[in-house]
Amino acid sequence: LAAFADCAGTWRGALQPEPSGGAQEVASPSGDRMQTSLQTEADARPPPHAQRNARRQPRQERPQQPRAEIDSPGRNQADGDEEPIFDETAARAAEILELMEGLRAFRQRIVDDAQKMAKEIKTPKEQVDACLANHPDICKIDASIRKLETELKAISDSE
Repeated sequence: LAAFADCAGTWRGALQPEPSGGAQEVASPSGDRMQTSLQTEADARPPPHAQRNARRQPRQERPQQPRAEIDSPGRNQADGDEEPIFDETAARAAEILELMEGLRAFRQRIVDDAQKMAKEIKTPKEQVDACLANHPDICKIDASIRKLETELKAISDSE
């Protein structure tokens, strides 16, 4: 068994490639070493990503629009008074309302899922309500809704 391990180690070490390039030193069964410069088929092929990159088409540039078309056409340049394109506070208020609506829908989904599960295991309603009142996700959602409501109130007061 020891002779087999020694022989396997000799063959394993002999098959390591030389850093010089294509030539390899291989041990023959008689024990002496000989130089080989055989290149395998896998070594001769280009890497697979080279074929993919060769098939790619060059990117075509899109035509640039003239600058006059990009500017808002509704603006009268001769008047000199610049009106804002949109009201920033109204956009923020709409964004807050949409966010609050999403939070309320998510909160309701948590409540509905909990009530459905409680009904399946026949839990008393009072116990379910107590658990939902202390649910960490619901508490975070309620705090976020309160924060958004105060921000919305501040926006409406500033107008």
